[in-house]
Amino acid sequence: MNLNVILKDYQLEILNQAVKDFSISGKDQALLTLIQYVLKHNDPDSIFGEVRCLGDCYIPELVVTIDLEENIVEKLKLFFQDYDFEEYSSEEEELSKTIRSMINYIDQEVDLNEIF
Repeated sequence: MNLNVILKDYQLEILNQAVKDFSISGKDQALLTLIQYVLKHNDPDSIFGEVRCLGDCYIPELVVTIDLEENIVEKLKLFFQDYDFEEYSSEEEELSKTIRSMINYIDQEVDLNEIF
């Protein structure tokens, strides 16, 4: 499934920095790697059990398009349903919120050198 992930300024900067520092082919690949890392190595409660995505609103123009396998999409949907997220008007916004929380977790808790 192709997904347009809507980000915040600083989250896009995290991806840009990963691309630069680790010679990754693009923001989409950096984002996919972050998602896969979080799903493989972390307990959902440690990621979504506390509110991590606060402050500035996401910017609809800041989009990274990634191709996700259906099983990953289903996991992201379950996380959105299982944790106390605000309501959004589309599935794309819901999935983006889940991914933004994952990026914030990485930013706050994980050294990028562990991932890349």
